[in-house]
This record gives sequence, structure tokens and C-alpha cells, in this order.
Amino acid sequence: MVSLLYLSRFRRSNPGNYLQAVFRALLFLAGVLFLIFSSVRLMAQGTTSRSSSIALPVHTTYLPEAISNRRMDYLSDATAVGWNPSLLGMRSHFDMTVAGAFSSNGIQTTAKYGAFVKAYGLGIGYTTNPSFKPSSGELYLGFGFQALDDILWGGVSMRQSFFSLLATDFNISLTAKPLAGLFLSASATTMGMESYQEYAAVSPTGRLPVVSYNIAAAYSLASDLTFLASFRSRSLEQPESVGVDAGVSYAFLNAAVVLSGNVRLTQPMFRFGVEVNSSIFDLGYMGRVAEGAAFENTIYLRFSDDKAHAAGQLLGKRVDSDLCVGMLNPALESPAGLLSALPRLNPLLAETFADKGLTSDSLALYATLRR
Repeated sequence: MVSLLYLSRFRRSNPGNYLQAVFRALLFLAGVLFLIFSSVRLMAQGTTSRSSSIALPVHTTYLPEAISNRRMDYLSDATAVGWNPSLLGMRSHFDMTVAGAFSSNGIQTTAKYGAFVKAYGLGIGYTTNPSFKPSSGELYLGFGFQALDDILWGGVSMRQSFFSLLATDFNISLTAKPLAGLFLSASATTMGMESYQEYAAVSPTGRLPVVSYNIAAAYSLASDLTFLASFRSRSLEQPESVGVDAGVSYAFLNAAVVLSGNVRLTQPMFRFGVEVNSSIFDLGYMGRVAEGAAFENTIYLRFSDDKAHAAGQLLGKRVDSDLCVGMLNPALESPAGLLSALPRLNPLLAETFADKGLTSDSLALYATLRR
């Protein structure tokens, strides 16, 4: 109902773009129907076929990637320290996320918690599962950086398990933006191999130090519509160790509300989520259903100074800019201050404006950059 009222109001105020908005909404609806259909089909296959050799997730620890249903869509995600550290260096904004996941099989209730913080490329996080004895708290540390201006980012992170001081894992990743609205990422990691049995069976006799390779993509067709995909494998020779995900994210009311869905094409699992974003904090919910596993509810609270709640909102803009950070400084809240600091903050932009003669009018330049 809210979406219909929004489209009706949009049609009256922007008649020329009404059909484009309807087209995007239909694309989102088609994506959601595809996710639901795929999930139901996979569930049916899982319940009618023989028991699979793939071990289902036991989740004795709380993996950061299980918190986010829009990986590479929200680019300031602090949980990326545990699944794609290169995202830590894409936007310098502050982000703090606290989350809890709850599930019950009718006999036992499981509760897991996590907290993450990132700013200026640095990320730290902690997760724990008090329901698992002994408790398996884990600490994450990571750093992301820009390798090529607004094109390529890199990152590294580590995970230290308090369950075993010898259980130290690493993640190294790269993210590229070859086209406006398109992000591609590749990573190699040993995280999640001891207690996370999602992509291949883990021997109960001990830890398998196996490297997992991950490829992910996010494409924003418009400012409010983003398609997501990921591929993960421990061994390309073993089909049961491969995981392929497809998802869609749709933001409306100027990203005040974001809906998302994600289905695993190689295993019967489906996730859906909703976020409500405000100028003070963001509140999100995600549900996860998988064959042979209890329904899992995740609730998270986010505090961030990044107002770009979806990657599509950055279409035609730089992913991050020192100029934007510098403009937060009160000393630059004037045309003259901004003009004098521009060569230091962004020499290339200063040279571009000088070539166009815009620097002769500090008021015009300031108004242009503040838009």
C-alpha cells in the first residue's frame, strides 16, 4: 500500500519518469518471485531426494557474513571485516553494528551475538555464542585501503578464536568498480573452516586448514534497485563444496526502507530482510530458512554517519572522496575556506575546476560542490 501511494505521488510530480519507476518496481517484483520460486523448488528437492552428503550449517560460532543480507550493497558495512575487508577502505564513514540471532528447534534455543565497528579503513568485531559450550568468542581485526582512485580497493583481516588460541584465520580481498554501478570482488580466506559446515563436510576429528575462494558482484540498475550474486568454493573438483547465491535489494522512500532477498541456488536456503533507516540509527531484521535447520531470526541495530544506505545511491558519484570528508570540517564551511583547502584535499579536482575557470568564483564553486 505504501509503495502504491508512493508511485501515485511520484506519477503526479514526475510524469515523465513514471514509466521508468514502474519498470524498476516490476523488475524488483520479478526478482522476488524468482527468489521465492527457487527457494520453494530447492526445498522440495531437498525433502524428496536422498539425504545430502553436504553437512548443514551448525553455526557454533556467529559469522559476520550471516548478519548482512546485502553484501556489497551497503558499502559502509562494518561486518565486512569478516567476509570482505576491502570494503572497509571504500568509504571512510563511521559504522557500528550490533546484532543478535535467535533460533529454536522446539527443544533448545540458540542465541548468538556480535558487535562491529569501522572507520577510515579500520575494522574490529567480536562474536560469541553463549549457547555453545565452551563459549566460542572470536575477535576480528581488519584494514581496507584504496589501491586505485575510485576503481580498486584491497583489504586484509584476521580472526582470532578464543576457543583455541591456535585457531587464527586470514582473509585477503580485492574489490573493483569497472563500470558505474558495478562492483566485483574476489577473496581468499580460511575463516569459518573450524565450526562452519556450510559448503563441505568438515571432519569431526579436527580442523581443516582449507582455503575458500569467493567471487561476488553487485550491480545497481538504478538508485533503488541492486542485483547481488556470489560464488564460493573450497574445491572446484567437488561440486558439493560450491555455493552460489543470487539476491535482489530494493530501496524506496529515499532508502528509508530497504527490502532484500537472497537464495542459495546450490542448497535449499533462503534469506529475506527489511531495514528501516533514519538519520539517527538503522534497524534491520533478517529471517533465514534452510532444510533441516531451525528458522533463524536476526535483529541488528546500526549507527552510521553514512547516508548512502544502498550502492545505487552512489550512481554517477565517487565511492568515497577526501573532499567529502574534508567538508565535514567546520573550518571548511565557507566558500573561501573550501576554495583554499581544495588543492590539498583533492588536487585533481582542484586542477579540473581551475581549467574550467570555476575557481574565479568561490561562491559558485562552493554551491556546486555542496549539491
